[in-house]
Amino acid sequence: MDLVSLLRLVVRWWRLTGPAAVLTLVGVVAAVQLASPTYQATGSVVLLSPPEAPDADAGAGATAPVVGQNPYVRYGDLAVVADIVARVMDSDSRRAELEAREVAAYEVVANREARGPVVEVTGEGPSAAAAIGSTEVVLADLAAVLSDLQEVEGADPGYFITAAPLEPPSTAAAMYGSTVRAAIGAAAFGALATLGVAVVAEAVARRRRAGVTPAPTIVPVAGTDGAGRPTRVSSGAGRVESVPDAHWVRSASSDRWRDRPRATWPAPAPVADPPTDDRRAQPTTDLRP
Repeated sequence: MDLVSLLRLVVRWWRLTGPAAVLTLVGVVAAVQLASPTYQATGSVVLLSPPEAPDADAGAGATAPVVGQNPYVRYGDLAVVADIVARVMDSDSRRAELEAREVAAYEVVANREARGPVVEVTGEGPSAAAAIGSTEVVLADLAAVLSDLQEVEGADPGYFITAAPLEPPSTAAAMYGSTVRAAIGAAAFGALATLGVAVVAEAVARRRRAGVTPAPTIVPVAGTDGAGRPTRVSSGAGRVESVPDAHWVRSASSDRWRDRPRATWPAPAPVADPPTDDRRAQPTTDLRP
């Protein structure tokens, strides 16, 4: 069954599909009203290099080489440190910790547009205030993760790489993706339900029509049976029948078959006896000498 046939069914059973279509429209409106949008707020930080470490040769005694040691500074590129921090923030364990702090969803991206020391954080929430609060929590946790990474490596705290605020999350934008998905789902469900009503109604109507046997009607037809009488067909049973108890004659005026009483039937012609062979009946004469 193609799309055109389905549309014809919907139009044919408009008394049933009309209310279903109205209910579908009501469901779409309700989905739009009830499915609130999701808000997103974005903030960013920039990584700052530590001060220059003192020269080991200029130091005094054995303590001089320890001053200013930081393994992350040896990369010579803050973009590498930004990528490391972003990967740690995206780990499952970190997401579980932030989820316990009521941060529903967030995204941490380093070097989004160009390679550099900028890390961008996007937080989500059911309201603008919740989205801004989630972003602020993630930004603060990012700075803590950066300090923990350097502390674990035994870096000198005076020469840590730090994260300075670059763009604070001051506003939040509404994202209507969830609302649109809810409206599309309600519309799809309603359309399928409307088509289902039309298909079921058509199937029930066909079954009812198949279960009703029309009354047979006898219609004379221009044919004859083996005895030369006209035949008639039963439209209900689809059988050709002849009526042996009636004598049918054709009317000269109306050119139609009619029956007449049995009393007026002509007497059947007598059947003559079969001829006999006279030669077999005569005696045989022997003509031999």
